[in-house]
Amino acid sequence: MNDQPYINCFNIKVPITGSELTVSVRGDFHYGVNGICEQEMIQVFKDEQEKNKDIFTIYTGDLIENNLKSSVGHGYDLKVKDPSIQKETMTNALIEVNKHLYGSSFNKVKLKTNSLIGCKSVGCIGNHEFRSRKEAGLWIMKEIYEPAKILDLGMNGLVNIEVVNNKLKLSKTYTLFIAHRPFHTNATTVESIIRACRKKRGDVPADVYIYGHFHRGIIIPEVAYDPSGRRKKVLYVVNPSPIEKIEYADWAGYSPLESSWTKKFYLPLDPFKDPYGTV
Repeated sequence: MNDQPYINCFNIKVPITGSELTVSVRGDFHYGVNGICEQEMIQVFKDEQEKNKDIFTIYTGDLIENNLKSSVGHGYDLKVKDPSIQKETMTNALIEVNKHLYGSSFNKVKLKTNSLIGCKSVGCIGNHEFRSRKEAGLWIMKEIYEPAKILDLGMNGLVNIEVVNNKLKLSKTYTLFIAHRPFHTNATTVESIIRACRKKRGDVPADVYIYGHFHRGIIIPEVAYDPSGRRKKVLYVVNPSPIEKIEYADWAGYSPLESSWTKKFYLPLDPFKDPYGTV
């Protein structure tokens, strides 16, 4: 999976009723692998959305295993072997999740421009979906995201989120960099993953850097410098994976404590507060 030479940029205004926006980072489901249940995923996400009314969701790719003859991945046990069925099942599951997220406005959501109001869900491609792009020129991530009203960022995206509470007459803008991984790396330790995050930070200025791929649930704040040389706090967020629940986890050496469908962080309206989250 090669890094693309440009970054897609989007401006999104997200109205909220409270004092902060909850951001749920989701990815690396590898649907098709034995032990991964889409119905469990749907219920987990609906419950999370029910508890957090002011919520924005980010998908980091590798939502399906997409095992091709030319690229079979790890070759572990598959429950659903046909990639077309994996894609169809995941698409329908995400439609159900986002119908719950958007409510009655689901059918009215338009994601055709780079400046959006009310968009609540974005996503990028993972290396497992990229297999189809590389082998056959098929952008299957777009085919999964579009029906579910998830804004397709492509390989990566720089998203300026303006969090707005009209009643309080407050707003605050955060810049999020979202990609499946910082660059072509298969780092496994927390230390090596953080080094990869720091390296990308030197290329792309943002407030929060959001990745998947590593199957490790990580939220790390760090002091950095903005383009003007002023000190600021940035946040690195890596979503975990539910794949740690299955036999492959033992083979790969993943900790069962890392197993989860989602990782959350928060974007406060308070001008004196930074993005934050807990591991």
